[in-house]
Amino acid sequence: MMMTKKTLAPSRPERWGCFDFSPLVAMVMERLRKCKVRLGPGLLEEEIARIEAWLSFTFPPDLKAILQAAVPMGPGFPDWRAGTAKQLRAMAELPLVGISYEVAHGRFWLKQWGPMPRDAEKAVCVAMSALRRAPILVPVFRHCYISASPCLSGNPVFFICHGQVSACAADIRDFFENMDFSPEHDHHASIKSRRRSLSHLDWPANLSSPNHSKHLRLAPLKRREEAEAEAEE
Repeated sequence: MMMTKKTLAPSRPERWGCFDFSPLVAMVMERLRKCKVRLGPGLLEEEIARIEAWLSFTFPPDLKAILQAAVPMGPGFPDWRAGTAKQLRAMAELPLVGISYEVAHGRFWLKQWGPMPRDAEKAVCVAMSALRRAPILVPVFRHCYISASPCLSGNPVFFICHGQVSACAADIRDFFENMDFSPEHDHHASIKSRRRSLSHLDWPANLSSPNHSKHLRLAPLKRREEAEAEAEE
């Protein structure tokens, strides 16, 4: 009996190893200018190396190409050039601080973590232990983050705010192509409408794996308000 080879569509965006990012960068720059986002000079290799050392991650190549072309500046964007190590770490840790706050108050828990301990402190410890096995999150815009692992193009972008965790873009191209960065725009409404069509992507449940070489580095647990204040300094 002759078997025919069946062509299957990829289940997630294509991952590029070596790729010309010029079209992506051009699209992102045009989109940001259209939204009147101020653009600063692109990051130099030494600036990128310093940030990666501070935050213990490697920029995904597609996001790195964008930041090397120009750095978006203004409310909601990470201050990659002038931000201190303390400020950038605080912004990167906001999702974890928000999740731990919700866990402590009994408003967030994943089934993959097993039964939720009744003691709030133990529940937070279990949750943080699980989150350490998830990929590090790189801030992109406001409460939107991209996974740093695997260090390939095409990683999804996640919206993480307190107990709300969901995908808001299939990859960085999808994010910049569909997000309106205008100051007067309701960003939360845009993200909410996108989340409905991306429910198959998840963080940290589907991305948690003991095989990831990069893990979350956590400073001593802070209250959510303290972390938000540091990120705004």
